[in-house]
Amino acid sequence: MMMATGEHQLTKWLTPVTKPYTLSLSNEGHLLVLRESQNILEVYSLNATLIHRLRLSQEVKDARHVVQTSIETFLLLHRLNDSSSAPFVISELANDGHLVQRFVSRSQSEELSNPTYLSLDEDNNLLFVADYGNNRVVLFDSNVLTWKQVLLANGIHYPMRLLYDTNKKHLFVAQHHARVAVYKLN
Repeated sequence: MMMATGEHQLTKWLTPVTKPYTLSLSNEGHLLVLRESQNILEVYSLNATLIHRLRLSQEVKDARHVVQTSIETFLLLHRLNDSSSAPFVISELANDGHLVQRFVSRSQSEELSNPTYLSLDEDNNLLFVADYGNNRVVLFDSNVLTWKQVLLANGIHYPMRLLYDTNKKHLFVAQHHARVAVYKLN
C-alpha cells in the first residue's frame, strides 16, 4: 500500500552525521555517504548498517562526488589541494584508501571547471562528468581514467547532476536553470 504525502515513516537514522556532502547508490545497492569536512567515505547497506568506512587521502580536497566501480574501487571527483585555483581531478581509490590511478588534464581543453557530479555506465566502462563551469558533459573511459570526448556542450547550461540509464541508453542532465534534459545516446 502506498502512503500519501506526509505519511512516510522514518525507518532508521544513520550513525551521527556531520555534514554529509553527497549521497550515491552503488550498483550493488549500497548507500555511499561522502563526508567532505572529515574526508571520509562511508558505505552502508540499504538497511542503514555501516559496511565500510574509508578515510580519504590527505591530498583529497573539496571532494564533490563519488561512484563505486566495483566492490574494491571508487571514483572520486575532487581538488588536488586547498587552493580555490587547484585543478579538479578524478581519482580511483581502492577499498583501503590508496590511490590506484588519477586523471589530471593534459591540456586546457581537458581541464574540468567546477565539476559537480559523476554517473557511471558500467556495461561500457564509461564515466560521465557534469563539468558545470565549462557548460558541458565530458565522457571518460572509467577503466583507465582517460579523456574520451566532450559528449554534450551545445544547449547545456551549467549541468549540476547526471543520471545514466544503462537499459534505455538515456542520459538525464539536471541543469542550473531548473530543467532536466534527456539525451538518447547511441
